[in-house]
Amino acid sequence: MDGFYVFGGGMGHLSRIKKFIAHQKITDFKIFTGNPAADRFFTPDKIMLFRPGKSDVQSALEQYKATSLQNQYFDNFYIDCFPAGILYELTTECIKANQIHYLTRHVKENSYQFDRTAIKFDSCIALERLSADQVRFLKERNIPINHLQLPIPKPNPKIVSKEFRQCLDKPRWLIVHSSNIDEIELLVMKADQLVEMELIKPQIFLISDNNFERDDVYWIKNEMNPINYFSFADKIFSGAGFNMMHELRGYQEKQVSLPFQRRYDDQQYRLNNSEASF
Repeated sequence: MDGFYVFGGGMGHLSRIKKFIAHQKITDFKIFTGNPAADRFFTPDKIMLFRPGKSDVQSALEQYKATSLQNQYFDNFYIDCFPAGILYELTTECIKANQIHYLTRHVKENSYQFDRTAIKFDSCIALERLSADQVRFLKERNIPINHLQLPIPKPNPKIVSKEFRQCLDKPRWLIVHSSNIDEIELLVMKADQLVEMELIKPQIFLISDNNFERDDVYWIKNEMNPINYFSFADKIFSGAGFNMMHELRGYQEKQVSLPFQRRYDDQQYRLNNSEASF
């Protein structure tokens, strides 16, 4: 069995790991995560969910490691983005595996203390160009770097919503973003600015787990594969996270992306550097 340690905010980490698992054709695995949205990506039998409750988070993590990790042996164990854990909670004793891999996107410069990593990695699987901090850490530890370009998911236009498909009398503008209502508002404001500049009246659709309540914004909920809509949309508004920028390849002429601030993800770097992707 393989294990995946996936701790990070938002749904991007889980989405990226799901793509990797599908690409590698891994069937026997467990996902270790604190993200309650994991059941949108994986069946419950694949998830070991961390629930701190009212406990101190660090103490709860120690208990979680003891009960969920330390009694299992893995063929391959993959640690996502943060090689020592997001709170530097991972130690050499808590993971028993034939091989341990650092599976990562770009981590923002000067945001993470890589020197606190105790685990010995057998390899790094880099999904885009890494930061200088990451490269320095890997070179100092003599960890080989394997570059992997994940395939873009194949869209299925047959499952596009009826409302979106039948909107033929107006341009279809699509906003794709998860959770953060303030950032959704910024994307809507960007669309409004372009409406005024281009003097047109599009129909704005929103794919999100959070509704933006405005009469002229149509909410498409429970859609986990926004790429199905991209070929139909005239413009696509989004952040500049790894998953969206990856899936928007081939749709650059429609793309309007805003780089949002993240503690560990440099969306401005990714937006400014098209060569960030392999």
